[in-house]
Amino acid sequence: MSVEEILKIINELPPQDQKLITQSIIEQDTISKQSDIYNIREEIHESNPIQCPYCKNRNWIRFGFYRGLQKYFCSECNRTFTSLTGSSAH
Repeated sequence: MSVEEILKIINELPPQDQKLITQSIIEQDTISKQSDIYNIREEIHESNPIQCPYCKNRNWIRFGFYRGLQKYFCSECNRTFTSLTGSSAH
């Protein structure tokens, strides 16, 4: 299906559905840009030991993923964090 065909179909939708599609496209673009920021921050973080940004403890366990980033659980203060927690990218 060509872009022109897709646009024609979208233009035939009710305005509220067109708005939802537009918002979805914007969100996908934002997520893509955030991923680039996350990847850069991850590279910086990999050279430093992982520690809890709240209590500075180094006793943690891997705790799933959040927006594509490894999430950690601190065994000292019982909080979760990623490598971006507390950074300007967060």
